[in-house]
Amino acid sequence: MAKKKKPSAKTHEAIKKAVERGNKLEPAPGHRIEIEAALGRKMHQIGKAQEIAQRHNAILQALHAQANELDMQLKKLDG
Repeated sequence: MAKKKKPSAKTHEAIKKAVERGNKLEPAPGHRIEIEAALGRKMHQIGKAQEIAQRHNAILQALHAQANELDMQLKKLDG
């Protein structure tokens, strides 16, 4: 694995001062838009995956019902 790059002394000092003041670190405005867009894409992907999972579950339930029905019919035939 690649080593993480240490923040520069200047960055480290800026973070330290911000923490001392109690400020939260915020992304730059342009980065915030990119982050929100990426989050929106991920949420969309999750929604699609959930829809697919629901469809698959419905199909599985139908298949189980058919299998149970066929088992019942076999039991009747075996008598």
